[in-house]
Parts: sequence; structure tokens; C-alpha cells
Amino acid sequence: MTNYMKWLVRSRAMAFAGAALVLGASFAGFELGLDERIVSVIIPPGVCLLVAGMLDSLGLIQRKWVKAAIREENQRMRSGG
Repeated sequence: MTNYMKWLVRSRAMAFAGAALVLGASFAGFELGLDERIVSVIIPPGVCLLVAGMLDSLGLIQRKWVKAAIREENQRMRSGG
């Protein structure tokens, strides 16, 4: 697995985990009657993960190693392999 693929998987996993936390906590709060204090503690980290994963997958949070991974993937694609 190339560094580029690792970056894509990581960013999508962060967004998915954040969405799962937000939607799961919302469902548990509204439908299952989970205490609102617990829901209010679970939702903010979920939103943070969701937003960070979305920004990362769009390439808006790019570190040097991410740029290097994209460059590596572009070179690999140009060479045919």
C-alpha cells in the first residue's frame, strides 16, 4: 500500500468515525433516551473527527509527508506502475 493510499484511508476513516459518533449519539439521545450529558460529551469529538477527516480528504490539511506521498503517487502513475 502506497503512502498516498494510506493517507486516503486514514482521512476517510476519520470522517467515517466522526459521522458514526455524531449519528450514533444523536440516535441514542433521541430514540433510546440516553442522558443528554452523555450525548453532549460524545458529539463534539465526533464533529471534530468528521470535519478533520473531510478537510484532510479534500487536501486542505496537507503536511509535508502528504505532499510527498501525492508526488510519489503521481510519479508511480506516470511510470505505469
